[in-house]
Amino acid sequence: MRVGFVGYGLGTLCAALADWNTRPIVRAALMLFGLGLIATAIWSNASILPYVASDMHEDWLHSVASGIVGTAFAIACAARLFGPDGTRRDFLAWAGLVISVAVPLAMGVWPEFRGLLQRTMFGFSFVFVAREFIRSGHRLG
Repeated sequence: MRVGFVGYGLGTLCAALADWNTRPIVRAALMLFGLGLIATAIWSNASILPYVASDMHEDWLHSVASGIVGTAFAIACAARLFGPDGTRRDFLAWAGLVISVAVPLAMGVWPEFRGLLQRTMFGFSFVFVAREFIRSGHRLG
């Protein structure tokens, strides 16, 4: 899971840097999103080893990084809707805004589904991020 977060974060960060001029507000939010993903991978919310106690400070850092990821994603969606070159007809951005608020709330209400909800949220964010860079027409490499 950590390698996936780092890869997704680095990919998003590099793509946003390479395509900075397309939508700077969206790209800045996606850069923060990518950095947050990397930080989420660095700090764990629980020990990987079953008999090692969790570090509460590391758990707090993980929570802060997760909050940054969610906030940055919501900002990217809002910028697609209301920023320069944005459109209020972007269904994917509207869905992203709803998901970025509803999923964390649902995780608090239904903790037994926290993993499924988190994976659903990341799956959706991957679609949004991929669409963002595919639409720009910018190719890395």
